[in-house]
Amino acid sequence: ALLLADEGLKIAESHDLKKTRIEALISLERFDEAYEFFKSQNISEYNFTNAIIRCGKYSQIPKYGSDLSEKELLGYLFERCRYLERKGTHSEILEVCGEIFKIDENNEYALEYKIYALECLEKYREVLRCCDAGIKLYPSNFRFYFEKGETLLWEFEDFDASAEYYEKGFAFVDDVNSRWPDLNNLTEALFKKAEKSQDLDEKAGIYDRILFYKP
Repeated sequence: ALLLADEGLKIAESHDLKKTRIEALISLERFDEAYEFFKSQNISEYNFTNAIIRCGKYSQIPKYGSDLSEKELLGYLFERCRYLERKGTHSEILEVCGEIFKIDENNEYALEYKIYALECLEKYREVLRCCDAGIKLYPSNFRFYFEKGETLLWEFEDFDASAEYYEKGFAFVDDVNSRWPDLNNLTEALFKKAEKSQDLDEKAGIYDRILFYKP
């Protein structure tokens, strides 16, 4: 990519080729050379720190990111998370979340991304720990309850605890029917709980709860 960009720039000026050259140099970890070239060019709406982030060279953010506000830097990091989510590169999402936590150690949305990535990587006990942290920090965010309920249901078959966390989460949802996948999981956990129960009164109470959510 670097050779092609250099050859292309000999023929004609091009912002795209300049960007390609910068990011090729960054990928080769020739950071200072990339930065000097960036400063010598006038490339509109192009940020060097964002180029560092797009190339996945997160350790260089402190050196080259001083020109950005925390808000701008977080914006670029979350943009990277969204890209990695589409690409399915879940382990790198954890790296980006680590950079976000250096700026805002309790960032709610980074915690949600971290849980998502851990689920995809099948690190379910870590998922539970992160959900607990999310519930403690953001007790009205239903997503943390639902993620814990889902993990307990399908990965650990702990139907009692799964139903408990789903019901706690639904207390913060205005329109229960808008969360039908979670509603299905809750009723599944309740059905499994009812099947296990030997107490007829308890069974009846569980079925009443199921009918409450799915009349």
